[in-house]
Amino acid sequence: EEKSASLRRLQDELARRDRESAERERREESMRESRERAPRDAVIPNEYLCPITMTLMRDPVLAMDGHSYERDAIMHWLRRSDKSPKTNCSLQSKIVVPNHALKSMIIEWKEANPGVE
Repeated sequence: EEKSASLRRLQDELARRDRESAERERREESMRESRERAPRDAVIPNEYLCPITMTLMRDPVLAMDGHSYERDAIMHWLRRSDKSPKTNCSLQSKIVVPNHALKSMIIEWKEANPGVE
């Protein structure tokens, strides 16, 4: 009788652990699904998209036309053209400067919208 009581307690403990494990897995799956849905639901602000690539900028730079572009995209453009990709006007210079303010805003937005690239 003592063995059967110990066996019942052991079975009850295993059943409790199984229930807890299943509940934990359900919560984790729900969190995963929420994270996976977030990028699809998140709308990337147009200001954060490179006008050349139409992708979220990672290294935004300001060109002499006053517009921001992804560094690699505008540098590639400027190797072939002296005109602005946005306005088609001649550029006085091919110099680009980092747009730190825009980069900070994009980083903050990405932190609020994990999984978006």
